[in-house]
Amino acid sequence: MERFLQTGGGWKSIPVDSKNVDSIVSFGLVQMTSTTGLLSEGVFSCSGVLSVQKQIVAGINYKIVAEFTNADTQSTQTIEFTVYVDLQGTMTLTSSTELMMSTFENVVVGGWSSVDGVKGKTIEELVNVGVAAMTAPSGLLGATEDWKCDEVLQVEKQVVNGMIYKITGTFSNSLGASENVLFVVYVAPGAEPVYQTGTILMMI
Repeated sequence: MERFLQTGGGWKSIPVDSKNVDSIVSFGLVQMTSTTGLLSEGVFSCSGVLSVQKQIVAGINYKIVAEFTNADTQSTQTIEFTVYVDLQGTMTLTSSTELMMSTFENVVVGGWSSVDGVKGKTIEELVNVGVAAMTAPSGLLGATEDWKCDEVLQVEKQVVNGMIYKITGTFSNSLGASENVLFVVYVAPGAEPVYQTGTILMMI
């Protein structure tokens, strides 16, 4: 669903805990479960707001990126949606898009930069979060074999309202299978790391 509204000023990032954000996210969730179909299969709740931008028009446009968790499967979807709030306070969902790995970079504000060194306590913690999520029953690698990270090949980070880490590593299991995996972990200010998404890379 896409509708275009008259725009005025440019987009400005605001804190995710800003006034009205919770109510706007709740409104968006209701609309997306009943109208767009993006969250139609299962019972969803918002498990984290990653970024919020606003734009002053004849009213305000809010562009929000948030994670929604399916209570039945515990899977998550990362969605960017825009809500227009008119001068009377009436809300309208104007767009909503599920973000895949190829578009995930559009979530953030700063550019990607390489992390010097791929070892250390912080990187180890981030890798452990990724391993736990990807080896869950519904995870990317699955829980049928004992997968572990053998080597971290590359780490990139991007500054948002917090930090997003993009990690590439080599994983193997007890049967001798090996995969190169790229996964993303988000760390909100003062919060624990949260796995976002991952993909298996073709080994050349």
